[in-house]
Amino acid sequence: MKGTGLSKHGWCLGLMVAGSVLLHSQAADPVSELLSRNQKNLATEGRAFLVQEGSRASFFLVGGLHGDNETQTLVQDLGQALEPFGYRYTAAEMSAWAADRLLTSLGAQDRSALWGADIEEVQPHLVIRELAAANPQNKTLQSMLEMIRAGYRRSLAPALLGLLQQGEAVNDVVVQGTSLRTIVLRTLQVEVERSDPATSLAASVHRENFMKEVFVANYRRSAQGDLKPIDFLASVARFPATVFDLRPLRQTLRQIPAATRSARDASLLYWSDSYDAILCYREVTPAGVPPSR
Repeated sequence: MKGTGLSKHGWCLGLMVAGSVLLHSQAADPVSELLSRNQKNLATEGRAFLVQEGSRASFFLVGGLHGDNETQTLVQDLGQALEPFGYRYTAAEMSAWAADRLLTSLGAQDRSALWGADIEEVQPHLVIRELAAANPQNKTLQSMLEMIRAGYRRSLAPALLGLLQQGEAVNDVVVQGTSLRTIVLRTLQVEVERSDPATSLAASVHRENFMKEVFVANYRRSAQGDLKPIDFLASVARFPATVFDLRPLRQTLRQIPAATRSARDASLLYWSDSYDAILCYREVTPAGVPPSR
């Protein structure tokens, strides 16, 4: 990845005869030609391309390797660049507990900006300890605490899960809308499945489902304010199925100073930046039920 096209080109010129067959085969490969024409320098036009594409969407997903500085720097840079287009939250591949601890350590004022949307596969024993600390009289949690006194190992997951599922009442702790007991339970369920090659795929599916559930729950909470423009559009719709062209709104709404822009108009600006048109139905029918005629 660190090699450049220029250095390879110079190498080929230096060995033009020996590399003639290689150059010919590359020139005849339409895939290589397309990739050569459609690549951008991230430091210049590549960044502008990503920001432009992000400005047209509601979600911007970055998938990368774990533990590298470059992905973290990219996410931070794009987060700032996309903020004017209505991006307000970051959902990270960490548990709600880990996200809450991170925000606390950073002294963050906005506690809703970062969403943890994963199981706690890194330090599940710390979540168990915190839950046990909130339930000093709970014998089940105290037994679990004793099992992880020397740290967590995957081999302990079946026994820990069995104890947690005994059903003893728990004084639960909720972080970012997700309970610690749920985080521990879902983590241990995935860990048990991971320990058996026959259920390793099921483990991945269950982890992914949990991440989607947490993301959707956070999104629904954050979207409550976005329902105001939808209600407003519905109130002015004149037809059973009304198509609103939102593009003319963009300039009008931007002429309103941000400091005096109402919550409704701020949300309308977000929607008009994200979509060219919105279709509002006065009534909808459940799937599988034929519409009335």
